[in-house]
Amino acid sequence: MSPYLYLVVALVLNAAANLLIKYAALQRAAGTHAAAAQTAGAGAAGAAGAGAAGAAGAGAIEAAGKAAASGAMAPDIHAYFSVPFVLGVICFGLNLLAYTQALRKLPISSAYPIMVSAGYLIILAVSWLVFQERLSAPRYAGAALMLAGLWLLVR
Repeated sequence: MSPYLYLVVALVLNAAANLLIKYAALQRAAGTHAAAAQTAGAGAAGAAGAGAAGAAGAGAIEAAGKAAASGAMAPDIHAYFSVPFVLGVICFGLNLLAYTQALRKLPISSAYPIMVSAGYLIILAVSWLVFQERLSAPRYAGAALMLAGLWLLVR
């Protein structure tokens, strides 16, 4: 197989790994925020039911403290075993194998800049499309410069 094909496979796997792990992190964050909001809502509702005006604020603070103490805000080891996270780690491993094959024939002075720049551009585009991450004018300019640099590198 062509070393450039290995490089493209490595590039796609690396980008996929980063995106999957981002997705897993967002799932975890959404679950954490939902659990904290549910706990805070229950505390605020109980305090409001008691009829004390200042107790609602105290109930929300108490609920946030309970959420932190219960581990709802702490890192959860189970998040590292979610399907997207595990798939991301597998993609990283496969990326390493494909990249090693590409480096057997390609100079690292060419392969590495292609890997990093093209990978960044893929992630930039997908994060804009999938995660609705907004880009600033300097980022657009930087992406254009990266494309120009890649074009010069592969000529």
